Amino acid sequence: MVRLCFHNRNTLQKSPPGKAGHIGCCFLSAVGLVYIAYHFRINQIKHKEKLRSDHEIKINNLENDAFHNQLNPHFIFNSLNTINSFINKNETATSNQYITKFSKLLRLILEHSRQRKITLADELNVVDLYLQVERIRFENKFNYQINIDPDIDADVTEISPLIIQPFVENAILHGLLPLLSEGLLQINLQRKNNTLVCIIEDNGIGRSQSICNKQFSPKKSKSYGIGTTLKRIELFNKDYNINSPVIITDLVDSNNNASGTKVEIILAWVQSF
Repeated sequence: MVRLCFHNRNTLQKSPPGKAGHIGCCFLSAVGLVYIAYHFRINQIKHKEKLRSDHEIKINNLENDAFHNQLNPHFIFNSLNTINSFINKNETATSNQYITKFSKLLRLILEHSRQRKITLADELNVVDLYLQVERIRFENKFNYQINIDPDIDADVTEISPLIIQPFVENAILHGLLPLLSEGLLQINLQRKNNTLVCIIEDNGIGRSQSICNKQFSPKKSKSYGIGTTLKRIELFNKDYNINSPVIITDLVDSNNNASGTKVEIILAWVQSF
């Protein structure tokens, strides 16, 4: 005989209505939190991308400004006049030497203006060439020295291009040229912890006298590229969490008379491998 048992047909237990509702609320809350966290993260990423995009736009704009400022129209015009003067004086050798250096300088500036970073060696090559051109133009009115610490490998150390030259130009035009005696410009590069320190020092007339000269001069000269260069230094250092302003010091002698100016540029230490 077959016995059928149906007494366990309701063995599946049902959760009390209150407990099921509580579980549903927890589930929905969890989903809601995940959704909020997801969108918060997406907005974070979008915000960072916008900041990065704005940062890159600023860099590109400043690089374009640097290119235009580097090609100081007065410098180009005066250089062409210098070439013409050499030709009129039949100083063919000097004229050819000047043209060769001047054209090479312009080519390097054009090349470097298209790059985000260049080696320190390339930057110093531009500075050295610029100083040679200016020494010829101003008939050896000043001498210069470029000193690099032995522990700095200029071929692998990287900096933003066209950083040093504007300060060098400023030192020559406003500090050294008005000097009655022979001028001296020194560029010293040192490594300090995670920074590259570039010190540009001249024995010129000093900033106070330079300001007085500008006030009484009928021809107002403009310091090309300094403002743009300061902003580019700030942005370059920001990428490496370095916050160091350019330091300008007025030098004085033992009698407290102006004896020149010192500019200290602090850059992030960056190397290419």
